[in-house]
Formats: sequence, structure tokens, C-alpha cells
Amino acid sequence: MFGGDILFTQRFLKSLGFYTGILDGLFGPLTDKANVLFENKYDEIADKMGRFDKRSETIIATLHPKSQELAREFLKKIQNSGILGTVVIKLISGTRNYAEQAALFAQGRTTSGKIVTNAGPGESNHNFGIAWDVGLFKGTDFLEDSPLYAKVGQEGKKISSLAWGGDFQSFVDRPHFQVKNSLTLKQIRAKFEKGESYLS
Repeated sequence: MFGGDILFTQRFLKSLGFYTGILDGLFGPLTDKANVLFENKYDEIADKMGRFDKRSETIIATLHPKSQELAREFLKKIQNSGILGTVVIKLISGTRNYAEQAALFAQGRTTSGKIVTNAGPGESNHNFGIAWDVGLFKGTDFLEDSPLYAKVGQEGKKISSLAWGGDFQSFVDRPHFQVKNSLTLKQIRAKFEKGESYLS
């Protein structure tokens, strides 16, 4: 789970109340039990709200339970809106551990590719399971740049608990959605790293 980063996994699961051990980065019975509880919660939410395509489900399974609920509400809303026609929407990115965020931040800076984020490790809502990115597909073709992303954004932010990356001032990110939170990212990170709840 989470790229094999046990400490990250423990922090995440402890913040949800599933992990009751110490944050030691060692996989043991308590971490295993917490994983099972988290997976059971995922199944409970999916059974209640409905399941989606395999790729989206893989992403949803990484999110904070509240985000899981909102992601399902979001997908259902977009699919039922009729704005996409024959285009299909999928979730393509969810929770990232700090190392994965660092690698993404390096892209276009110290590694090849274009810059896709201004957030370093611990500076993205993706690091705390409260954000996801969507992709639009026409058949098997990924639509990297389409005006439909703006339509999806306008529709998605009708869900009052969601913020849309298309409204960001410093780095417009139309495929991005995140759960609104009264805490700052700095506060969220501090709570996460102690295994404390950071999303009401």
C-alpha cells in the first residue's frame, strides 16, 4: 500500500483510527489489521454508493474514506450530467506518498518531462488522501487537453465540499479536485505525521 512506504501507511491509517500501534515504519500485526479495516471500509462505501471502472476503483481505494464518498458522488454526478457525450471520465491519480510526490515535483526540473506540479513532498493534498485527478478518454485515447475538463470542473464544484483546480490562481490544474478543509496544508501535514485526524 502507498508504494510500500510503511511509515506513510501507518500515519494514514492511524489518522483514520484504524492503526493503534506506534509509528515505527515496521510492518506487523497491527499494521496488517489496520489495512484490513481500511479495505473493509472501502468495500462498505462501494457497496453503499456503487462501483465504477477498474482504474477509478484502484484510485478511490487509496483515498481517505470521506474522499472516497465524495469521489463516488462526483463520478455519478458527471456521468449523469450528459456533458461528456461519448467521452469517458476516470480517476487517474489519488494518494501519493512523499517519495512519489518528490518524483513528480522533479519532473521538468531535474528529470525529463514537463512541470506538472508546484507542490513538493508533504505540500500536496494528494499526500493526505483528500485529492484526485481525472482523465478523459475517447475510446482508448487519453484526452490530455480538452475543453471538456472545464465543463467537468464547473459541474464537479457544484458539490459544495469540493474545490476544483481550475480555480487555482498560482497553478491552474483543471483535472484536479480536492476536499475542502478548514485546516491549512501545513496544519494537515503536522496532524498527518502524528497520526492525528485532519479531516472532519
